[in-house]
Amino acid sequence: MKNYSTEDIQISVVIPCFNAESTILLQLEALENQIDPPKFEVIISNNNCTDKTVEKVMQYARTSNLNIQIADASAVQGINFARNAGLAKASAPYIMICDADDVVGEKWLAHGLKNFSYHRIWSGSAIPISDTEFPTDLKSARALFDRPDKPWKRPILEQSGVFQVLMGGNFGAERKYLLHLGGFDVAAPSPGDDNELAMRVLKDGEQIPVSKDVLIGYRNRTSFEYIARSYYLGGKSHAWLATQYGVLRDSPYGNPAKNLLKTYLLLPLKYLINRKDVQWRDIVLRQQSTKGFALGYLLYKVLRKQRIRRLGEGWIKEDLTSVA
Repeated sequence: MKNYSTEDIQISVVIPCFNAESTILLQLEALENQIDPPKFEVIISNNNCTDKTVEKVMQYARTSNLNIQIADASAVQGINFARNAGLAKASAPYIMICDADDVVGEKWLAHGLKNFSYHRIWSGSAIPISDTEFPTDLKSARALFDRPDKPWKRPILEQSGVFQVLMGGNFGAERKYLLHLGGFDVAAPSPGDDNELAMRVLKDGEQIPVSKDVLIGYRNRTSFEYIARSYYLGGKSHAWLATQYGVLRDSPYGNPAKNLLKTYLLLPLKYLINRKDVQWRDIVLRQQSTKGFALGYLLYKVLRKQRIRRLGEGWIKEDLTSVA
């Protein structure tokens, strides 16, 4: 790897990676092709890749102008540990995080830097692109979502309530503010790993503004099995999050027993009576989500099997004295 000076670096881009050999180079190409970017570095957080992800990244770095660093995130498997390990290696005052299988817009960095003039943490926006139709070249991929000619506008406060979304694969934060929050919680279950951080932002008295002009092309998985599994895990992790922060009464899921009755009995009956009004696929997804929430409610609320918090693991212990 090349040696780069960390002087004047404004943004550290952290990319958690696990077996991303088929997509990571497209994301690196997107980062290398930015309009008016600030000085930045790219940190690949290697979360036990067993494929050729790291090898391909190092090969790309030999001929690239990007400042690419590799962070060792092998100690614990999981995206929040990988995020923390990337933060431990970051040298810039501002952090932007993206995923290895998406594509950032042409002004992703330039617009992200402007956001920090107004907010110390913010969420970006995404345009979903089917994984079966996601282009393999940068120009074609960006043509599906990017709007580089659109004037930048400051992030807006469009979210309300206690369940606000922080897009873990496209957001920015001041590094010191992430340290103040305690970093990412390695114990947070997926896919609620990023929204757990959002909950602590709200508890800290902040909101989650949304930037419409920090865009990514989001690789949308279309396998029904994958989607159904995501709905199930989403419901379960929501129950954990709502229980952890004492906001179950505000949850849109409502009473788990009533929801189980509705989704497993009433909705199928409605489908059988009038198939035009209800899609069987939608019923199955609602059943998976409801089942996940009910199980989570049983585990975390009724049986009180809470996870031990692991805030900042992979970062804070190693970095507390140098960053505070």
